[in-house]
Amino acid sequence: MQSLGDMNIRQYILLLSIGTAMAWSAWFVVLISIDPATAGWQAFLIFYVTLFTSLAGLFMTISTVVRVQRFPVRDLGDLVHISLRQGLALSLLVTVALILMSQNLLTWWTLLLLVLSIIFIEFVLHSRKTIINDHG
Repeated sequence: MQSLGDMNIRQYILLLSIGTAMAWSAWFVVLISIDPATAGWQAFLIFYVTLFTSLAGLFMTISTVVRVQRFPVRDLGDLVHISLRQGLALSLLVTVALILMSQNLLTWWTLLLLVLSIIFIEFVLHSRKTIINDHG
């Protein structure tokens, strides 16, 4: 199996899974510890940061496993980089949508704008990488 630095992909996925489980545990502790009626903005910040981290780990783990199985001959560093970027983007989308929903600001058009913004950023990052690889 190809290596990712000094770590093979199985070790990477195992460490990512352990970190994700720890993040979900932290989010669960925050979830059961915070009383929304009396919590200040710091508690909500911790809630959303731990949720974002948990979702990012989950999406990156799933994406990496799927990509490694689907593209076994591709450079593992590229697969992990793509999974990282898209996992963070999807986590950001879900977290921001939940924040907007908690403030009664989530409508179909704000969600559409959010999705289009994430797609645009992904397109720009992908285009930039393609340009650098073609000319670099």
